[in-house]
Amino acid sequence: VLKDMIHKSRSIAKQLIEKKRVKVNHTIIDSPDFQLEMNDLLSIQGFGRAQVTDIGGRTKKDKIHITYHTLFK
Repeated sequence: VLKDMIHKSRSIAKQLIEKKRVKVNHTIIDSPDFQLEMNDLLSIQGFGRAQVTDIGGRTKKDKIHITYHTLFK
């Protein structure tokens, strides 16, 4: 989700997490494999905020569909 929101690669998204620039519900996360839940607020310093609006089913490649709404950018 993070990589899609900032339109960058997964490695850059991981670096943002390691630099403590990512928060979920106003709490800094330090693990790239953090699991989001419905209505979580995702904040990325320098990129904006988004709220998870739906966690759907799985794709053919066993990935989870997550829909978010951008709040600030």
